Amino acid sequence: MKAVILSFFLSLSIWAEPYTLQKISAPEGVELSLGGLCLDHSGGVVVSTRSGEIWNLQADKWRKLASGLQEPMALVQSWREGEYFALQRAELTKMVDEDNNGSFDLFESFAQGWEFTGNKNDFAMALTADTEGNFYAGISLSLTDDGFANAHVKNRGLIYKVDYIGEKSVFASGAYKPVGAVFNSTGELFVSENQGGYIAANCVFHVEEGDFLGNPLSLSADLSKQQALASIMRKSGLDRIKEFDKIRKRPAFYLPENFSASGMSFDTTEGKFGAYAGQLFLADFDNGLISRASLEKINGVYQGAVFSFMEDENLSALRLLFNDDGELYVGKGGAGCCAGNGLYKISWNKKSVFDVHSIHLTKDGFKLVFTSPVNKEKLQKRISMKSFSYEYTAKINAAKLDEKEHVISSFAVSDNGLQVEFKFDGLQKGKVYQIDYTGVEGINGETPNFTRAYYTLNELLD
Repeated sequence: MKAVILSFFLSLSIWAEPYTLQKISAPEGVELSLGGLCLDHSGGVVVSTRSGEIWNLQADKWRKLASGLQEPMALVQSWREGEYFALQRAELTKMVDEDNNGSFDLFESFAQGWEFTGNKNDFAMALTADTEGNFYAGISLSLTDDGFANAHVKNRGLIYKVDYIGEKSVFASGAYKPVGAVFNSTGELFVSENQGGYIAANCVFHVEEGDFLGNPLSLSADLSKQQALASIMRKSGLDRIKEFDKIRKRPAFYLPENFSASGMSFDTTEGKFGAYAGQLFLADFDNGLISRASLEKINGVYQGAVFSFMEDENLSALRLLFNDDGELYVGKGGAGCCAGNGLYKISWNKKSVFDVHSIHLTKDGFKLVFTSPVNKEKLQKRISMKSFSYEYTAKINAAKLDEKEHVISSFAVSDNGLQVEFKFDGLQKGKVYQIDYTGVEGINGETPNFTRAYYTLNELLD
């Protein structure tokens, strides 16, 4: 699935079977350093730029809606036509085209209250909305250039809920640097987090009201956690860290090493984008990689596997967004974190691919589900696995713990060749399982473009 760069013209198609990556021409004379990306009310898209502009793209024509905002890094469409919300550094702003003349006339400070020092690393980047008109904004801790948090800057490191009249409350605490926020089809919130203090690796959380995600610097702002916090703070040293560890929410899944968690979008296209309908797609703002995740809920807890989907130097992106036509928009924002700027679009060529579609936990191993039948004769010893866990620590770079190779004891292939189930000893909660399937082939000799997946195990089957 790796693409070959053919040229750098304003309009560019890159053929990467079975998907096409196309660069969308920017407005003339404008550098589209994207911060936010959302659908409009008429089948087009609206983007916000890090230079403070808002643009609308419809039928290949750009129109400027606003300028002069302070680095709006996330954007959400309201249910009211002509109304949008932008997450600026210091506030959530409502923007309305009241006279329907093609530009915003009203700018209202809809919610604010987190401290903002002017530091370039005081990020406000994660924003989404539910079907009842509530907004959810992820505000990072105030960070130094080397990633350490400034504990004196208050009301940060939080996931806020803002209701339809602008009343703000703490929905979850313990965030470090959240970037993406999105709801699934059943109305459950997922937030992508970056590696940092008490967040061992880049990851994605299923966030519920009252959750503590791991970094204790924001716990004092969470009224639901004051009794627990008072008890923990009476302890010292490692005992205190162990108590924080007990109350934190585990990620739904960890991402591979060196992956930078960015924007996300669920594939809601019902098959228009290929075999991965319903899965979560994630951008990486450093490495030119888009990943996808298959999730399952066990004992009421989300967990699952993450796979590489497409790799291209143009995909070091900040935002992803599926449209109603089954296409995936990719928004790049170059200042600071990722190289380059612009808006891209990925389309499916209606061609099949041999791939691991999803991984499911069994009582004594895993089941791999393929997109097309495997060659049973070339399966044995083609799958290998190891596991590890992460240190829970204030350090920016947490260590991997208890790395272990596992010996697979048996394989079983379904009659249709689409499912491969294998068993091994040592399933354990809190582990990440790295599953390699290099050399596995389809019945016509085809091989997957990417041959490794990571499954985060939070709960075992009863």
